[in-house]
Amino acid sequence: MSDPVVPLVPIVNAVITWAQHHLDVVFSPLKHSLEAVDTLLRSELSLLPPLLLIALACGSLLIRRQWKTGIAVAVAAAVILNLGLWRAALDTLSLVAIAAGIALVVGIPLGITMVESRVAHAIIEPILDYMQSTPAFVYLIPSILFFGIGAVPGVIATAAFSLPPVARSVALGLAQVPFAAIEAAVTISTVHLRRHQSVHHDGAVDGGGVRPNWRPRPWRRSRDGAHADESR
Repeated sequence: MSDPVVPLVPIVNAVITWAQHHLDVVFSPLKHSLEAVDTLLRSELSLLPPLLLIALACGSLLIRRQWKTGIAVAVAAAVILNLGLWRAALDTLSLVAIAAGIALVVGIPLGITMVESRVAHAIIEPILDYMQSTPAFVYLIPSILFFGIGAVPGVIATAAFSLPPVARSVALGLAQVPFAAIEAAVTISTVHLRRHQSVHHDGAVDGGGVRPNWRPRPWRRSRDGAHADESR
């Protein structure tokens, strides 16, 4: 007598087929939107002369005194141009730019939510751990199933792989903001959005004055601050 086997393959196939037929109203507009943005960005980048684009990229690095990086970018871009791969490089740049934009739009609110809510932090952090430990090409499988072969699956996979570092960086930076600054903003009844802009953002950019390897939890820090005030 053979052991019972879980019908996993038919279940997965049924779920994928159902999603492809019933969620097309979501996937199709998203696919067309990403393709339109990608086409527009590629056409705009192709209008710029290669030497001008290289000069702009290297100049932005040299202004920030990143001499070695600027020289390396100039040499790499010159080699790409010499090999006749400039068009392919612009296509890759367009895909990466769109994916980075998606990762920022989704990752920044996630990072803020992780700092503001203990429950959200407990739910989101394990998901980010799993996403960050998953190889990038794994995201291509569901992307190809739902969006087909083309540029869109590459954008989705790159954005999904880039999302965890963005959310973690935002959460870490905001968590390092001194509790005294946040408490002062709350005391003077600062509007929540303005408090995020003037206190959380500036404190995160400045590093918060704490050790860079220290990762405090905002609710623990708030409780410690309350205990310190009570002891005084």
